[in-house]
Amino acid sequence: MSKKTILAVDDSLTMRKLTETTLRQAGYEVLLASTGSEGFKIALDKRPDLVLLDYILPDMRGVEFCQQLQEAETDRMTPILLISGHGNAIRELYQDFPNVVDYLTKPFAANVLQAVVSNILAKVEKPAPVPVPEPAPVLAAAPAPAPALSNDIRQRVFQKLVARLHPPLLSIPSLEEARAGQAPSSYYLTRLLPLELIDELAEELMAVAQEGGASRDEEPIRCPSRFASERHMMTYLCAERATGRMSMKLREETVSMFFDRGTIVGITSNNPRSYCAGATYPFAQVPRQLISGAMQAQRESSVPFFVSLEEGGFQSSGLSLRALLRDCGHRSLARVNDERTALLSFQVMAQLPGWVNDHRVEYSLNQLLLDSYRRVNDWQQISAYVPALEYYVGLTEHGMEQLQTLSFTSLESELIGRINGAVTVQQVIDQSGQPVFEVCRAIYCLIRLDIAYLNTVPVVQAFEPAREDSSSSTVAEQEPAYAAVG
Repeated sequence: MSKKTILAVDDSLTMRKLTETTLRQAGYEVLLASTGSEGFKIALDKRPDLVLLDYILPDMRGVEFCQQLQEAETDRMTPILLISGHGNAIRELYQDFPNVVDYLTKPFAANVLQAVVSNILAKVEKPAPVPVPEPAPVLAAAPAPAPALSNDIRQRVFQKLVARLHPPLLSIPSLEEARAGQAPSSYYLTRLLPLELIDELAEELMAVAQEGGASRDEEPIRCPSRFASERHMMTYLCAERATGRMSMKLREETVSMFFDRGTIVGITSNNPRSYCAGATYPFAQVPRQLISGAMQAQRESSVPFFVSLEEGGFQSSGLSLRALLRDCGHRSLARVNDERTALLSFQVMAQLPGWVNDHRVEYSLNQLLLDSYRRVNDWQQISAYVPALEYYVGLTEHGMEQLQTLSFTSLESELIGRINGAVTVQQVIDQSGQPVFEVCRAIYCLIRLDIAYLNTVPVVQAFEPAREDSSSSTVAEQEPAYAAVG
């Protein structure tokens, strides 16, 4: 058996040396490249058995390398092992490339690299099964035609499909921005019709057939947040001027958001401990019996803890109930954003609960999202949107429309004034003099709201953010201010 050839494409000299030493000791022939273009040329000339590809290359993105190699190879498909320090955060970017066969997270031990490479090559070498000849056809009576669907069943099937597919379809605009030249058929099919959604649809449609089209109340919209985020669902409900309850089911609680003709008017949770955590409130002064009743009411019907206390006669001196409800609502939505595996659903309601109408707190959708994104403290979550400090950062045209409608922190205002498509994240950090994490989190917030974007090459923008004299308004006054580029 001839010696297997492995191509390692990585701009780190240390990683190239480690890979070369490890794999040559294991008996492989190793080829090395420090850039994507160099690696692409070697891959076509030498036709290696496996490519070890670093996620971040100095001259191109890993996605571009995978796509170009896939298109150039007409008679074979070279398997690619993607190597990155970002873990699972990059998997979604490569799920449409059949040549990406596995992922390996940095740092890794030599024996782990050997085992992964050996396993991949063993799968590639495995011979295809010998086809078994089909038996001679046996003439049989033609099957009876399938019975036609009744109008009731057809309508139920249609309702199920709309309820399940409508939320993922809302994500098409953001998906199109991230597609970056990938084949649209496989790109959208795997995102809009993943196996999990197909399984859920199959179960529901089978249940419809077994029920025989029996009438029901209007079905709720349901969708896991990995298919359509809470942001997409909220945007859709606001645009449709919906009235009802949006539920976001987490592992330990269900966060509920109430809409009145497209306006968010209340946010609560069925877990009083999580809901109240972080609130500045004189809990020690509240009678124990009143606390017990308020917690029970929130667990059973999601009535906010503080609403029950006020209705029970306890008045906290100096604290606004409206401010408490708003602050706890922000933190509840932040927990949904942190978990990222919520089951989202929306149920139309002819009339909202009484406590919602009596203690109405209106939220601006984009401001609500911005406030929840600011609470993110997970580096891995932020690095999924800001993967490298060498990326250039700019403002989107869509984001320019939002600048006058949102209240920014002083750091966010300064960044908005600096980023212009021709400066890197690292340059923005150096110019601002702020900690790396704080700057990256602020950029993460702007990206999540489609105000900013990252690019691998500088882009000259044809528009400039409107700037105001920062002395005329302050963050404390909740007015956006934009710092001039220094």
